[in-house]
Amino acid sequence: MEHVSVRVAVLLLIGVLITGLTLFAPEAGSAVVGAATVVTLLAELTARK
Repeated sequence: MEHVSVRVAVLLLIGVLITGLTLFAPEAGSAVVGAATVVTLLAELTARK
């Protein structure tokens, strides 16, 4: 497999796991989604020059 397709497969797997976590434990799922949003935003802001 190419690196891009492996990356997509890993992201899809993580998405499925987070969705399952959100369905069974809404508080934990919301915390994970919120943390991922903050990390993504910080990564985008620090990458720009």
